[in-house]
Amino acid sequence: MSIRCYVAANRIFVADVETGASTEIAHNQAGGCQLTDFSADGKWLVYTRRGEDLNSEVYLFEIEPRRELNLTDNPFSDMRGILTPDGKQLVFVSDRDNGISHLFVVPLARLAEDPEDPVVKERLKKARSAKKEASAASQPEAIVADAAGIDRRAQQLTRGENGVGSYFLSADGSTIYFISTDERGRGMFSIGIDGQGPQARHRRLRDRYRQLWADQRRQHPDAGLARGDL
Repeated sequence: MSIRCYVAANRIFVADVETGASTEIAHNQAGGCQLTDFSADGKWLVYTRRGEDLNSEVYLFEIEPRRELNLTDNPFSDMRGILTPDGKQLVFVSDRDNGISHLFVVPLARLAEDPEDPVVKERLKKARSAKKEASAASQPEAIVADAAGIDRRAQQLTRGENGVGSYFLSADGSTIYFISTDERGRGMFSIGIDGQGPQARHRRLRDRYRQLWADQRRQHPDAGLARGDL
């Protein structure tokens, strides 16, 4: 079954594309939701919603059992979550750095090893390279998520006085493109998902942004269904 999701009247609905039938799967009386992503296997949603305390958090929602996980459980404002293509990490925007919106990334599963260990870093780098060479026709991996202690696993990617605006991931999930400002003015920048490498500024902002976004849409035709705010 091919499905699409939408928000109306503080509720999330799943719609069957073939029949047009809609089913309510979640309700947030405190103030609605902002859908930002689908998992590659179509079984999970990512959205931002506010609770009764009006604090904004990013949630992962498993559609079939209707299970919700808070992926950014903290007192700051978190929003605009996007899953990496392998479904193992979540990129999101938070103002937990002195009230300035910056990019963060958090692994969904509990860490079995220190990602800062040089040996682990090199092995993970090789694993990412191997995935790039894998067939695009391979089945998406099942998402494994554990929200216990997840706030302690989040890592900040961008820093400074200038915050982050809209952003999106490269097709392989290794690079994040985002809008920000530096001494030369507003522009589009990029940073590795591991936080490594310089933040490159593209001078021809509009043309470059459209080119990269079009490239992503060609490789992920359903991306716009949940990323309309980008």
